[in-house]
Amino acid sequence: MKTILFFHRCELTYLYISIAKNLPDDIKQIHVAYSSVEENILHENNINDCINYSSLFNEIIDKQTLDYNLIKNLDEIIIKNSNGRFNLNGSIQSDRGYSILKYNEALLSAQSHYLIWNKILTDNHVDIFLHEPCSLCINHIAALLCKHYGGHYLYQIANYNDTNEYTFAFAEGDDFSYNEFEYYYKYFQSHKEYINIERCKKLLEKFRKDFSVFFGGNIQEDKSRLILYIRDIKIRIKLLICHDRYDKIKNNIDYWISKQNISQNKIRNIKEYKNRNIHFEVELPQNEKYYYYSFHLEPEATVLYLGDGIYENQVKLIQNIAASIPPGTFLYVKDHPHEYAYRDAVDYERLLKVPNIRLIHQSIPGKVLIKNAIGVFTINGTAGFEGLLLGKQVYCFAKNQYSFHHRVSLIQNVKDIREEVYKRVNDCFKSDDDLYPYIFALIKSSHKGYIDFFCNRAEKLNIDQESNGVKIAQDLVYYLNHIDTYCNCENI
Repeated sequence: MKTILFFHRCELTYLYISIAKNLPDDIKQIHVAYSSVEENILHENNINDCINYSSLFNEIIDKQTLDYNLIKNLDEIIIKNSNGRFNLNGSIQSDRGYSILKYNEALLSAQSHYLIWNKILTDNHVDIFLHEPCSLCINHIAALLCKHYGGHYLYQIANYNDTNEYTFAFAEGDDFSYNEFEYYYKYFQSHKEYINIERCKKLLEKFRKDFSVFFGGNIQEDKSRLILYIRDIKIRIKLLICHDRYDKIKNNIDYWISKQNISQNKIRNIKEYKNRNIHFEVELPQNEKYYYYSFHLEPEATVLYLGDGIYENQVKLIQNIAASIPPGTFLYVKDHPHEYAYRDAVDYERLLKVPNIRLIHQSIPGKVLIKNAIGVFTINGTAGFEGLLLGKQVYCFAKNQYSFHHRVSLIQNVKDIREEVYKRVNDCFKSDDDLYPYIFALIKSSHKGYIDFFCNRAEKLNIDQESNGVKIAQDLVYYLNHIDTYCNCENI
């Protein structure tokens, strides 16, 4: 019997309930609720056999003292199962919530997560651990332990497709491994006769005509000072009322989130942009040769755990890129379209001191910039995918859904940027023929269903959770039955 573990946290609880209800009886289910909130939602939906993770964590951390034998074991597991990308200190540093803890507190917290997940995963052989991409030490340890015991830490990422339906791809591990996607890509490279060329051409045509922002509906337009001041006051009042609601160790990420006042930060940043004369280009200069870098949001999983924990300082990375591209070329830098004024003015000030960097206003769509660029730089973001489909040179710094394509340079050391760029300086892709295996693999590895259960998006879009759960459950079972094939695609 196969086993799927659902780790319910926040709105993902509703998605996972709809999936769990539609799984066949021959699949064993384990439900782990992050807190009493998720546990109550599970009980309301007649899922009574569940584990309350926070209760276990609070019980263990009250009894535990630091055990350096356990810490050493955990460190070795992290190093081995992340293929050397992380050790325990690296995992701790990538957890934004741990920034408010003392070192021994962070170690004790990580040790407690290790003890809990180790017991759950040794008591039950878990084939699939379903959650979100690694974003905190709690799920990073879970992902690596799951791999350690022969399971698969799985999550779903919304993707582009050739229909008007919501679709997603499965990814797994702590490093953005798109095993199914890569399997089909390698298969169609060697079996081009099975590619539907016309369908690939239509997808590319559709993509290249559309210059809207990917997930543009999520863009934050908090530019009204009045709205920001009102939100700031509301948050300040909430902080006064709920100042002791969370414990900084036992409820670490909740405590960290509760102390954030994004509106206050935006008000300060907007003032600083003006005071420091931060200028963003609203009209693109004509006839300039340039590469393009799209800022990732911070702090986010893509920059931290999925970015191998080494690119949190994007400003320095951008400076390194600008220093490595050929003379006479600029690096155009644009901030993430989904947020406004979240970045400190000093970041932009440092970039403006570099002569061949231009800051581009975030209102200009990234695809417009990519269309006329020589190439695209990204850690692991959507800009790289867009660059690939628009026929540009693509340079990325971490694994993702396009890093396995031969047109893409996966740079694992910033010292290699110049050599890689100069090696490809004359690369120009005039034919789409070698994109077709990738495009058709994208189509074949796409699964129907809406999976972005964050910020009440599913409710706002009136997603029918029952039918949505049926579709996703069917494809989850199919993926589970073929997972060993996907994970051994080197044998194709």
